[in-house]
Amino acid sequence: MTRLVASGTSALFLAVLLLVGNAHGQYVSRAIKVSVPFTFDVGDKTFPAGDYSVLQTAPYLLSLRDVQGHVLANLLTGSVERAESHGPAKLDFYVDGDRHVLARVWQEHELLGHQVSPSKRSTYLAKRRNTRIQAAAEGSQP
Repeated sequence: MTRLVASGTSALFLAVLLLVGNAHGQYVSRAIKVSVPFTFDVGDKTFPAGDYSVLQTAPYLLSLRDVQGHVLANLLTGSVERAESHGPAKLDFYVDGDRHVLARVWQEHELLGHQVSPSKRSTYLAKRRNTRIQAAAEGSQP
């Protein structure tokens, strides 16, 4: 009986490893190559204008890489839906003052994209900006 349980456990472990390997392999091949013409922020890091690639390495994880394939940043994401499913692969940025911050990543012809989770720095700056706007609005009221 002990051998049967050990054999069953080994088979289950092997099956899980094979499934994880197959799932991982599905995401590595989804690269988007882009040329970004301006300095931009991803997470708490700033990157110069240049050529990059973005790979989906897990369901909610993207990897920003340089042209040599070195990982520069890993990004946690959520799902976001675009209006048209036949759009191009692209990166969307939002502008915060003089900063460009990576906001969304879209695969070609995919309805669902990746919403990049905001960094602590971006959240802090947004809260600070909102506090200043609120204070200015309260100061201008009679």
